[in-house]
Amino acid sequence: MDGLALVEAVRHDFPFVPVVLVTAFGSERVAANALRAGAASYVPKRELAVDLVPTVKDTLDVTLSRADGEKALLCMEYQEACFVLSNDAALVPP
Repeated sequence: MDGLALVEAVRHDFPFVPVVLVTAFGSERVAANALRAGAASYVPKRELAVDLVPTVKDTLDVTLSRADGEKALLCMEYQEACFVLSNDAALVPP
């Protein structure tokens, strides 16, 4: 199984686990395909020593803040929205 197939398999079996793809054959196309397949981020092996730790930290920060937001939404009892729309009869087709 290649890296993209692994990303898809992990996302299928564990949809809430963020995946960071690391590959030796990195390119913008591979990165775009990884993100499309559900990877949270991508690090080429040639940049591993510099980029892996910050990438994992950023990914965890986003994941944890999203989880906190979801917990907050579960506690919500009431939500209200008010929209004020302009009224211009010229914008309404006959």
